[in-house]
Amino acid sequence: MSFLKMARNGKTDQAVSSALANHFKSDTVKISTAFFKPEFVSDNLFGSVFDGSTDILKKLELANSLDGLLLARETVQYVTNPASLDNVITANMTVEIQLVPITGSTQNRTWKFTAAGAGFSKTEAESNAEDRLTKKISDDITMSLSN
Repeated sequence: MSFLKMARNGKTDQAVSSALANHFKSDTVKISTAFFKPEFVSDNLFGSVFDGSTDILKKLELANSLDGLLLARETVQYVTNPASLDNVITANMTVEIQLVPITGSTQNRTWKFTAAGAGFSKTEAESNAEDRLTKKISDDITMSLSN
């Protein structure tokens, strides 16, 4: 099994990646957050696979190394609240997670988490949303790699 987390800016979000890797780790499952090179994301191969294309998986002959891919895509939307609320910014963060089968031993699965965080800057609001999101992932009892 491999894992890749893509943030909205095309880079890995380490906090959410770690939360997902820790959630799924077990004695029988190996999760690597560094299986692919950054070009997998920058060349939009990640996006293609996340959106359903399996052509690249066959070309890369991933069946020789992996049972499946655990991919996650994060998006953030910001809202600036009115002056009556001191212009506090709200970050609405969503992470969509997909288990993409490479071999027949894995079934396709999807999960989605959302969280909001507030702050006086986008960075602070995003950090607060990310903290809530990683807690939701850690506490979730429905996400599983087993069939």
